[in-house]
Amino acid sequence: ADFQFSLKKLHQETFNVQMQNSTFLNGVDIEHFPTVNQGERRANSQITHIMIGYSPADNVNSSMDAFTNGTISAHYFVSRTGKICSTVLENNQAWFAGRSQFAQYQSENGEYSNSSQNISMNNHTIGIWLSLHETESLTSQQRETTVQLCQDIVDRLKLGRNCLVAYGAARERAASGMFKDALVIRDSSLWRGLSEFGIGFWLDQEDVPAEVPAEFDSSIGLKELGFRINPSDTSTGYPLERAIQAFNKQFLGQDSQVLSEDGKRLLYGLVQQKQAFQAQTRSTAVEYI
Repeated sequence: ADFQFSLKKLHQETFNVQMQNSTFLNGVDIEHFPTVNQGERRANSQITHIMIGYSPADNVNSSMDAFTNGTISAHYFVSRTGKICSTVLENNQAWFAGRSQFAQYQSENGEYSNSSQNISMNNHTIGIWLSLHETESLTSQQRETTVQLCQDIVDRLKLGRNCLVAYGAARERAASGMFKDALVIRDSSLWRGLSEFGIGFWLDQEDVPAEVPAEFDSSIGLKELGFRINPSDTSTGYPLERAIQAFNKQFLGQDSQVLSEDGKRLLYGLVQQKQAFQAQTRSTAVEYI
């Protein structure tokens, strides 16, 4: 008990120091549940993504028990009432992602490398877990808090717009235990809301293009959205089918390695959305030169 009290006190004190420039986190009541399920980020590791997942636990205590007594963790947990819990400090890596289908982020303009390096997303990601059962929608407090938390992280760490990753889409291997069925789009209003604030990309069905140009290359489109494709590397093995599967999970909630016509239209629309954003960003930059 004394050890847990000391660990919690140290965690809270360090958190307050690290977040002293965060207007949002300094203005809300944070619960601290430090866990030993964490590690140091690799030297010179750049935080490039926010990964959002769902926990089916019924309450904060159940989720915190899994984070502190199990082998998993995340940086933040957002309850049904919008309560934020901190379990791992941002400068450390939490244990939730592992090897990923996503390429390593390289620059603020959204360009990605397609390195064959065995990339652990734990080194490059802030993990946010939400309390949500499969049949539920997010509460308004939960959605608002999550959007504000993501905005705060993006602003402080200067993340690119394409930083948002859904847990079920990013992991290379299936999870187990409480995260076993953590797929992605259980409540699309969150992804839509984040996109409206310039975090991630999203298209509602009515905004998806009706047609795709014949010259559109789906593999290039997937790479442009940050999915890693490297079929020739037998040590990691990132074929096109795996990238399609990750895309389907993130944007369609489907666990399939086949890109349907609807999926191809959505992919094309998202690429167009990203390119329009980049063009606007470059145009704005030129105006200030």
